[in-house]
Amino acid sequence: MQLTRHIAPATPLLETGVREQIFLLRNDGVEGVIWNRDIPSQVTHALRQWNIEHAQPVRFCSKPSDVESHVRNILDDWRGLTTNARNWLVSDISDLAFTMAELLEASRLLVRVEPVRDDACRRFHKDVVKARLICTYKGPGTEYAFVRHDREQPTHSNRIATGMPVILRGKVWSQSSDHVLLHRSPPVEGDGITRFLVVMNEAHDTLPNGMIKL
Repeated sequence: MQLTRHIAPATPLLETGVREQIFLLRNDGVEGVIWNRDIPSQVTHALRQWNIEHAQPVRFCSKPSDVESHVRNILDDWRGLTTNARNWLVSDISDLAFTMAELLEASRLLVRVEPVRDDACRRFHKDVVKARLICTYKGPGTEYAFVRHDREQPTHSNRIATGMPVILRGKVWSQSSDHVLLHRSPPVEGDGITRFLVVMNEAHDTLPNGMIKL
């Protein structure tokens, strides 16, 4: 797989440095938004040094206002992160939850806080949700590509920078387009790499609040 910086003509993927422009995802023809923002250098360094080899993935369903406490408890259990970096990370994930809930007009979110060591999601795909936020805080970021139809596997892809959230329309919300936007987790199995990412989407009504057993 060759990584490039090629972007399809009239691309439905926007890049912005302004939080408010995330809501352009509601516009016709927009399939995804990447939020390019600054992350404190000390946080970036702490995340790179963070050993999460024995951490286990966690999923929970909650109101946006409860995301902060859930994430803080998870990171306290995992340990190893500096206090400043942990506090920044908890605050950032909470802020992203409020943004995602506002975008989707959702009262509850399904949140995944996950270390990733395998290639479980190595095929390019579009999620069966309204929209999904993905933010890789450690390790290589999500890869994306444009294809003619969602069953096609591309030969070239781009990679989202570590720490930059991307919000992608899923099949439930996606519109027809000359260029279908797909994404995948970068292959890391066997490379000794552990990624750390947070994923959010609207929670189904049938899901109870609280932690979800995996």
